[in-house]
Amino acid sequence: MKLERQQKDYFADRLRKRIHMEGDIGKGKPVKAFKYQKPQEKLDPYNDGFFIQFDYILDVVKEFPQVQIVFGIYRRGVQINEPKLVDLVFTEDGHDKSFTMAYFDQKHTLRKLKAHSDTMLVIELQVPERNNKYAENTMRTADKNSGEINNMKTYAWTCIDLFTSKRKTKEGAFKVPFYRPPTVLSVTKETINRYIRISPTLLY
Repeated sequence: MKLERQQKDYFADRLRKRIHMEGDIGKGKPVKAFKYQKPQEKLDPYNDGFFIQFDYILDVVKEFPQVQIVFGIYRRGVQINEPKLVDLVFTEDGHDKSFTMAYFDQKHTLRKLKAHSDTMLVIELQVPERNNKYAENTMRTADKNSGEINNMKTYAWTCIDLFTSKRKTKEGAFKVPFYRPPTVLSVTKETINRYIRISPTLLY
């Protein structure tokens, strides 16, 4: 019980920081959120890689007590690496009574990735399976504890391009919307606007 209380206080503190950050947007201040960052110039981007950090998801429907993220790298539908799992987390009450939030604060490093302007980071938001209401997972990954596919369904998906047209690694803080499944692994930055958004859920 004490641990649960500590968790709620922690999430409340994160939410206060988030509201402060949102207020800073209109003032031209930088917002730290979902981000990737390229290494220092002395490092080799191919061998040493760069990291992607998943901070949190806001405005998740209350129906889901737990959520997880699975992400993979694709280039016009061709899989570049094996999908990876961002650990399952419990959702917590957010700023709106109709929604919850999920806090991840997890960092993943990508290496041996050749720069190409069509390379996309594709992300699925997965939720516990309930009466086959949601789509089958497009990016399936084994549970790291059991070694078996866990019982989750895809609720939404999103993506972001990793490299500029000059094949430089993008860096910065981003918040990205989610889209209705099924996940489109062949998505590009030119075609993403064709798909239907799930509002107001956002990944930071």
